[in-house]
Amino acid sequence: MKKSKLTTVKLCDGRSLHTIYDDKYKTEYLSLFFSLPLTVENASYSSLTARVLQRGSESFPSMKELSQALDDNYSTTVGAGAFKCGEREIFSFNLVTLKDRYALAGEKIFDRGVEILTDLMLRPLTCDGGFIPEYVDGEKQNLIDSINAQINNKAAYSRRRFISAMCEGEPFSVNGEGDVETVKNASPVEIYEFYKNVIMSSPCDIYYVGEKPAEEVTEIFKDILGKGGEYPATTVEYSPRDVKRVNETMDIAQGHLWIGSRTGITYSSDNYLDAVLFNMVLGGDVTGKMFMNLREKMSLCYTCHSSMDSNKGILMAYAGIDPSNAEICEKAFFEQLDKIKNGDLTDVEISDAKKSFANRMREIVDNPSLLATWYFMRRGSERDPERDAEGIEKITREDIVKIANSITLDTVYLLAGKGENV
Repeated sequence: MKKSKLTTVKLCDGRSLHTIYDDKYKTEYLSLFFSLPLTVENASYSSLTARVLQRGSESFPSMKELSQALDDNYSTTVGAGAFKCGEREIFSFNLVTLKDRYALAGEKIFDRGVEILTDLMLRPLTCDGGFIPEYVDGEKQNLIDSINAQINNKAAYSRRRFISAMCEGEPFSVNGEGDVETVKNASPVEIYEFYKNVIMSSPCDIYYVGEKPAEEVTEIFKDILGKGGEYPATTVEYSPRDVKRVNETMDIAQGHLWIGSRTGITYSSDNYLDAVLFNMVLGGDVTGKMFMNLREKMSLCYTCHSSMDSNKGILMAYAGIDPSNAEICEKAFFEQLDKIKNGDLTDVEISDAKKSFANRMREIVDNPSLLATWYFMRRGSERDPERDAEGIEKITREDIVKIANSITLDTVYLLAGKGENV
């Protein structure tokens, strides 16, 4: 696997530039991540503002003019978005341009792309001290439709309900896209003031993937943003507690079973890769025990998997089931977990899991967008995809067993059809 080189430069308090040198891409990729505490208001306002900003800017006062400017710059793309990362709401911008060496007449494609992005970011369209009302109203409805549409994907909806139950009272329970009522009540002035505060005071990490020297990229961005505030932290809960059992019903035919555990393990933990491999052999891959046994051998579910959130330090196992199989499926899951706790793992299971993880790291390295986000999600942990791919090879059966015996069960959640005996 080809090594990617990450260089970090502190631009000022709360602002850092991370350059990832790689000359194999034909594009330059840039992301800016502003970090806010995860609250209902921050999630709602971030999601709404990101949509409004893409309507235009002072230099490009309509979507048509913005689109034309991007097309004229060799089909550059810019975007704004918001997403949840641990107990942080992330407000993001991204830019993708063709590399300057492919310009037909020597144009500075990347520099022009940064100019367009900067105009969109720092000179948005405003009216009477706020964003343009008709743009806000239109994007409000689009966002509300998107939030309401989450219920149509029952697996995703059940995951949100499960997290809300498991992490009740914790910021992690907040929906990263926001809340319908908060969006409805947001005024153009309120979200503009919110946005100005994000840009002026929230910590920002800038990630660049391409072949420009770090010094050149630093020169471009050193004066664009002022100082930022402190980086919001995620609280990792691990102390044992009574297991929650939550059963909910709605008008559906299929059931959705979630089993949540606290690991206390984050990206910065010394045993992080041990936990990764444990998750892979449990249900993080199609060669894992959940898929091979619950689905393939026992036919208890139509899909199943497990995953970790290593910002929050939790493990989530999921099975899409016939609700009548809920009890036996849950029992079968814990039987497979007990096998791992007892060291009942074959060399092939461990080897397949290691190979699958290494392949995922190769996929990350081969995609500049994924690579930038991967590094940001692990900010402060000094993780590296190539080193992780190598490090996973050193994890032993005993390491996996130790993790399996250290996690604490927290919540069992079932979403089933109305009238089901749950």
